[in-house]
Amino acid sequence: MQEHKAGNSLIETRRKNRALIKNTIFRTPDATRTGVAKELGLTLATLSTSVSEMIAEGILQETERTENSGRTGSGRKALKVVFLPAAALAVGIDLGPYETRGILMDLGGNVLRELSQPAERYSYDRMLSSVEQLIRRLVSGCTAEEEKHICGVAVGVPGVVETVSGRIRATACRSWEGHTLAGDLAERISFPVEVDNNVRMRAYGYEMTRDSKEQLFAYLYVSRGIACPVIFGREVISGTMFGAGELGHAAVSEKPGILGPRRTLNESASEFGIFYECQRRMFEGMCSPLRQALSEKGILTAGLLTALQAEGDPEINDIVHGAVQELGTGAAGVINLLNPESLVVDGALFSDGSNRSVLEEAVAAGVYALQPDEIRVRFLEEDPLRGARGAAYRMLQLGFLDA
Repeated sequence: MQEHKAGNSLIETRRKNRALIKNTIFRTPDATRTGVAKELGLTLATLSTSVSEMIAEGILQETERTENSGRTGSGRKALKVVFLPAAALAVGIDLGPYETRGILMDLGGNVLRELSQPAERYSYDRMLSSVEQLIRRLVSGCTAEEEKHICGVAVGVPGVVETVSGRIRATACRSWEGHTLAGDLAERISFPVEVDNNVRMRAYGYEMTRDSKEQLFAYLYVSRGIACPVIFGREVISGTMFGAGELGHAAVSEKPGILGPRRTLNESASEFGIFYECQRRMFEGMCSPLRQALSEKGILTAGLLTALQAEGDPEINDIVHGAVQELGTGAAGVINLLNPESLVVDGALFSDGSNRSVLEEAVAAGVYALQPDEIRVRFLEEDPLRGARGAAYRMLQLGFLDA
């Protein structure tokens, strides 16, 4: 019995070392055997054994480094260790407020296939069936070799998700609540399934691909709602069951709101709140340019509002800037509480430069004991596939790098 335990312990230690090595190589530009061994505190012999095994398996390769530094004692360039992009593939699904987007992505971040379809916001069963079909369409063109390397499917869901079980606890789509999407979907397809909050998925994707090396950052995402998960190291700070950084549900006024007895940040500063205020003003005879644009476009979107802002529409600027100022006050509260090294901002509203400036000014005005140059706000360029990418990266993390 003792030998059995010792054997299991050795196998588990080797597995953990291999996972650490894979993660370090993935996140280190121009990683070398010597550099990775030093970073992890492993002997070069231990590191080289694992790397050589992965090269033999066809998931790693060694190539020459591009810069002149990093030469060995003999004067030769140290070889860098890199993953072959095809070593692992993952399907990422983003159940967005306007569209459901899906991608098949490799370990190098290359999107091999992408599909989108209208969002199913009401029926859980119809949503489940449409996601199943979307996945099947994404993998249908795979060769047998490609399908062998698919490590799983990850789905980003708006709302609160129990991360261990994949059960949807709370969301604006009420018919989805109480359903265990991870299990229901796994019964229909032949791949492992991971389900988590959609903004956590975005934050994980950013963590895996960022150039900066902060240990602690907050990820502020503004869409129909507002969320701000905080990542420390490689994981979101949350309880053991779930957590999404639901900043939008913070009360900002004791006055009644649209949805409840107190006005929340979602009602004041999200796309939902901004759209509501636009509609209210149009009902009162204001915002004529917006009314004209809607007659042509047919739907109110953040892109339509930022287009009017670019044309200098003073009423739309007033509405959006007022909302962004409140958002900045809420974000400053996150900074005051946790003091993250940076605030990463994601959302279609921030394709407009004036909205970025207003947010930065509001954050700077609301933080305590920090100088403006100590507050690092990073705005992400708009990418319609970012949610699906984040989900795919999360699956690559869990199903390949940590495996």
